[in-house]
Amino acid sequence: MEQTEAQKVFEKLRVLYNFKTLTELSKYFEKTGNWAAQMGKNDSIPYSICIQACKEKGVSLDWLLLDKEKSQAVTPVTKKEFINNVKECFYECWELDLLPDYPKESISAISILFMNNFGEMINISRDKESFKDKKRSI
Repeated sequence: MEQTEAQKVFEKLRVLYNFKTLTELSKYFEKTGNWAAQMGKNDSIPYSICIQACKEKGVSLDWLLLDKEKSQAVTPVTKKEFINNVKECFYECWELDLLPDYPKESISAISILFMNNFGEMINISRDKESFKDKKRSI
């Protein structure tokens, strides 16, 4: 018999919290011992519990409920990565004649100014080296 969507969610929660049984999971959330198993069987997803788990464990609600890969979650980038991505975007715009009035040589400076203005609003890692850079050097 195939698992219900709720049973899949409860199984992810059980693994996420490193519990051996659904009973342990139920007790953690201060429910009766068979709560998780019964909710799963009835295909009933406890959304408030899911939100709490995502906050406590730092996982995406998309991953927990919709089975989207963890790698699809937003991850911080370094300043260098951000500037390089912005620079690539501006170069592409320049090549497509979307920025014809800007000299190609000024794109690096524009990218840095862009990062300085928007860097506070987005999640930029303070690491000196990105994971991509580490992978490339191996």
